[in-house]
Amino acid sequence: YEEALQYEPCIQHFKDEVHGAIFYKDEVIADCRKFSHLLKQVLEERYDVTFHFNSEVSELVKANDRIDFARTSKGKRILGKQFIIAAGANSTSLVVNHLRYRIPMVSMKGY
Repeated sequence: YEEALQYEPCIQHFKDEVHGAIFYKDEVIADCRKFSHLLKQVLEERYDVTFHFNSEVSELVKANDRIDFARTSKGKRILGKQFIIAAGANSTSLVVNHLRYRIPMVSMKGY
């Protein structure tokens, strides 16, 4: 705890809750919000990507060993040639339950 506190002072109020820490000497800090907005802009303008915000994927439907479409919790079918699953820790259950693929992923908190 004491060594981690030297690198991350904000954990000082969570001594009993911190059970370990990982430090990467080559890690850099960036403006994640700005990066996300710029990435969205590039993907829409250059690659004809469509984003569906505030939409919960309730089902991934597979045909011929690929995702045929995604169905939202509101019943909307989303068609596409390729799908990117960026659901964080929930990606594992979404993919395992609907596609029967295993993803070697473990949740980890970071800054």
